[in-house]
Amino acid sequence: MLQRFVFLVFVLAFILGALAACAIAGEQTPQLSYAQHAVNERVTLAGVLDAEAYDALKAMDATVVELRTAPEGVQDEARALVARGIYYVHLPISAPSVSPADVAYLQQIVDARPGKPVVVHCASGNRAAALWGAMRLEQGAALEEVLAEVAPIATKQPVIDAIKNYAAERE
Repeated sequence: MLQRFVFLVFVLAFILGALAACAIAGEQTPQLSYAQHAVNERVTLAGVLDAEAYDALKAMDATVVELRTAPEGVQDEARALVARGIYYVHLPISAPSVSPADVAYLQQIVDARPGKPVVVHCASGNRAAALWGAMRLEQGAALEEVLAEVAPIATKQPVIDAIKNYAAERE
């Protein structure tokens, strides 16, 4: 009886330890926006950031890449993020199509702080998806792979078309 009890305690401890390890290894990006999609362990594409997310971004030591343009009201967010000491980069893009210069700049931003989270956001996540998709194409990813990667956040057909056009221009 005692052996069975010890065995059950051991099994339970093992299961709880395994669950804790999985929870630590698979930590999710906190809710930052009404629309967000983690494309890998470091990079999240998102829509407008929730003001409640600013403290989480600070705790994550994240870099925030803002793609909205000045007329879209980025000033208050920029001030709030910078005041909290969050790395903030404004890379305004007004259309879903992106330039090779925009792509190269995003790559520099992602590479600048190895291992640190990067949140690329715009109003809905669609421009973020277009820019990320173009960057992945420049990295050598196949078009089908890129489209699958951004599918959860790329909700507008012009964004899909912009990624396809970027791929076609690279050929």
